[in-house]
Amino acid sequence: MSSNKHNYKIALLFSVGICNPFICYLLLGNIFHSLIFFLLFSSISFSLFILNKTNWFKVYAINLIILFSILIHFEVIFIYSFTEYHIDNLYTIEDGYYFNKPFLKKNIQDKEYTVEYITNAQGFRIGNLNNPNNIIDKCDWLFIGDSFTQGAQVHYEYLYSTKLYRNFPDKIIVNAGVSGLGIIDEYNMYKNFLHHLKPEFVFLQLCNFNDFMNVEENETKSIEHLLEYSELARFFYYNSIYKSPEELDLGRWTEPFYREEADNINYNIFYKEFSEKKSKDLESFGNYLKKFNDLVNKNGSKLIVLLIPTKEQVTPKFFHEVITNYSIDINKLDMDFPNKYLQSICTNENILLVDMKEQFSNSGEQVFYDFDEHLNINGHLEMATAISKGLSNLINTDIEYLSTNYFGDRYPSPYCTDSTYLFQSIKHGNSELFVTDYDHSFLKRLTFDNVHQLHPCIDCENNLLFYTQGDYENMNTKIVMMDLSNNLSKQILTDDYSFESIPTKSPQGNLITYAKWNYLVEKEEYTNSNIFTYDIETGKESRITDFSYETWRPIFSGENQTITYIGKKSGNYDLFSIDLKSLQVLQLTSTPYDEWDPNYSSDGQFLIYSAYKDSNWDLFLLNLQTDQSTQLTFTKGNEWDPIFTKDNDGILFAGEFGSHGGIYKMKMPDTNAL
Repeated sequence: MSSNKHNYKIALLFSVGICNPFICYLLLGNIFHSLIFFLLFSSISFSLFILNKTNWFKVYAINLIILFSILIHFEVIFIYSFTEYHIDNLYTIEDGYYFNKPFLKKNIQDKEYTVEYITNAQGFRIGNLNNPNNIIDKCDWLFIGDSFTQGAQVHYEYLYSTKLYRNFPDKIIVNAGVSGLGIIDEYNMYKNFLHHLKPEFVFLQLCNFNDFMNVEENETKSIEHLLEYSELARFFYYNSIYKSPEELDLGRWTEPFYREEADNINYNIFYKEFSEKKSKDLESFGNYLKKFNDLVNKNGSKLIVLLIPTKEQVTPKFFHEVITNYSIDINKLDMDFPNKYLQSICTNENILLVDMKEQFSNSGEQVFYDFDEHLNINGHLEMATAISKGLSNLINTDIEYLSTNYFGDRYPSPYCTDSTYLFQSIKHGNSELFVTDYDHSFLKRLTFDNVHQLHPCIDCENNLLFYTQGDYENMNTKIVMMDLSNNLSKQILTDDYSFESIPTKSPQGNLITYAKWNYLVEKEEYTNSNIFTYDIETGKESRITDFSYETWRPIFSGENQTITYIGKKSGNYDLFSIDLKSLQVLQLTSTPYDEWDPNYSSDGQFLIYSAYKDSNWDLFLLNLQTDQSTQLTFTKGNEWDPIFTKDNDGILFAGEFGSHGGIYKMKMPDTNAL
């Protein structure tokens, strides 16, 4: 018994010393996982010291455990004490394929650039203020490619896929670029993981840098899984296997050009002489491109290929630098071969090819970084320009993106002059109110608080601004009135247990209307919202609706005779109007889906609103003369908060299209046909 007690003590000390729970926590960052790991390790230790095992087994087992423990301690020391030597890992391995890690927020630094690299829950790149939890389950355009599409060398706003969005703002665009992918990886990624997004177009980005060499199936190795999780392993592996550009012959990457002729014959797509390996690579490349196209067509999409040339194809100084330093005979090169080869495949397979060689060659700016082989800001801009030209005959849109950022600007509202509007934005961290014009030639911030301000509404005659203020997610909001002549503001109502939101000013007179609800302290619950009006001059509040169901978003008709609002009378929100004299209610719509955000045209003939008809929000126009409703948008994104422009020639609205969102403008449809 005493021997067993002695062994128990040794096992416990051994476990704590070799697998300290605190060390485990520093490594894993999770208390529960650390305790599980420690208990598992302790169980192994106890079995070694207490059970009857041969001495040689114990010796080897204990030595392996000690070695494992030393590596863990070194890993922890390296993680916390040598951060300057860490090598960023942007990738995770799932089912043998590389993906961008989700929820990344890193600063990537190089001597030529500093980039904020952010991903959402799916590993897709997003901007700084985009919601990382926003899941994209469908898209219009899907971009698949390697590091040229991933674009870790430029900020999100400068990616060619992001730049392209400005020309086609009603499209949900997904950038699924991952560094190091070849055409086989890209085919399998689409086949196994991305086809469910059901894009209209699949853009496959290829480059003459390395896409025509080593075209063969790859399997992830054990070392790659270790590199995914171990900072220490990445440090030793990458520094022993990969050279930095400064260590290379020309101080930069030069593939597919090599110093040795045998390497050029085997791998250089521009080298006229072919080896058996190069021929097999080209055959495999062609086969997979055809398979890719067949699969995309089978899924009801269309494949578009984007070909990026090398530096040597578009910049003479880089070309002469390579052939001079590598002593390559220029007569042995065909610098147009991969472009002609790819064009022949695309022609035979009816694939649209966007070849960037001419666009880059004619650019007045350098499109690649000097030392890094990737595209700079100018290169991404040229890509977006060329793709836009290539699509101009296929796609037309009458929607214009007005916002200057992708911060999710919302609730456009008419301002006092033509072509100007109010809106809310989170560009400074919380929602604040701004005024601007359609061209964004000026931008003026109106509120400067640390609480949310939303739903702006202007009274131009009295120079007053009304808006919602407070915690809208928990329904704790009040309506505030600001005098723009002196920027003084006050809540219109001061009851601590009543709340209001989304004010609208009457076209004539001094009334505003809004939704209001109360908090019942004794029941710890909120009442349903109802519609009220407030007289700015007298301070008198009047209740307009007193229903048992929710009513929201009231607006005045042009003559102030009625208020139109949304009500949840039959399980979903429909449009209603109420006569302010008789209080008679008229139901304007009756559909199985929600309707929201009504607004009148200035002549009072039309009512525009948003409706959740086909699993997303689209815009509708109701002709009040004929009671005929017409759907205006049919996108995969969401369109909200519509208003008519002052001259009724257009419609402003807020929208969300995947990772992009903001304020948009579209032309007014021909109302004679409605």
